[in-house]
Amino acid sequence: MISFLHLKARSIGAGALLLLAACLVVTFSFTQTPAETRSRSGAVSSPPAAISQAARDWAPYDVPGDATPWRDGGLRLAVDRASAAAADAASSISVDSVTAPAAKFVSSALRPITFSLLIAKPGELLKSAIKVMHLLGIILGLGAATVLDLVIVKFLISGKIKSDQIAMVKFMTGIVSAGLAVLWISGILYLTHYAVFDPVKLWNEKVWAKIAIVGVLTINGYFIHHTVLPLMEKQVGRSLFAGLSRKQIAMMMVFGTVSATSWYVPLILGAMPAFNFIVPAPRLLVAYAIILLIAIAATQGMVDTIRRRGSLEPRLQPAV
Repeated sequence: MISFLHLKARSIGAGALLLLAACLVVTFSFTQTPAETRSRSGAVSSPPAAISQAARDWAPYDVPGDATPWRDGGLRLAVDRASAAAADAASSISVDSVTAPAAKFVSSALRPITFSLLIAKPGELLKSAIKVMHLLGIILGLGAATVLDLVIVKFLISGKIKSDQIAMVKFMTGIVSAGLAVLWISGILYLTHYAVFDPVKLWNEKVWAKIAIVGVLTINGYFIHHTVLPLMEKQVGRSLFAGLSRKQIAMMMVFGTVSATSWYVPLILGAMPAFNFIVPAPRLLVAYAIILLIAIAATQGMVDTIRRRGSLEPRLQPAV
């Protein structure tokens, strides 16, 4: 069971790359073609006097033909005007009124993939792809860290820890690690993008404050994997803090609180563009440290309250 969960955790990185590739394809698919730009500016090629049978099939509307290009599509239907006139004479419904909706639908559905945006504005396209990757890393890390916090609260309330719960904790920590890795990769790509296309943004101190917080997350994650998880594995069959020293309990709670808080702070900073180029990094980091201290104190107070109410087993109770 544990090996299966670890295998799923390792596949998250590959899934992130596939999602990034899908986002690129979607971005290309909805890119304007040069022909669309010409049609909207009024530069439409004049139709020849006669058209062949092949010209009556679907073709890019910027190819000369006896048809009016659809304004919102990349394809058009070349219509034989002589046949259309005869059919229109026999019917009160015009050809264009019947074919226009279908042509618009098919043209939007079958619009060919174009790389015109990549050629015209490579920086904007690259920035969009990096942003999707960055958000994916935050979603993975923040979501899994929040679930872990809820699991720890359940351990504090419900009593004994089961082996399948420890397996779930390991799986969620794997997701947090994957999200952290994606966050680092996308962050480095952001810095590279700024250096190449927009060097001024490297002077935004909020960016460097976020990097420092992600560094704290990385160091904290290392200690969680090498100290907290082994302690939790030893607690299977008893309550979370049974048999642990006060120092070990404080260490577990501090690392868990730092992880939970540090995932939310970058998200909040990213949602505050008013801080860009205004608030210096030291001030942001001081505010972050204050928030950490308040969160740690609140967590410790919660643990002490639970222990005083007798919800936890005695500290020196032997393992069952």
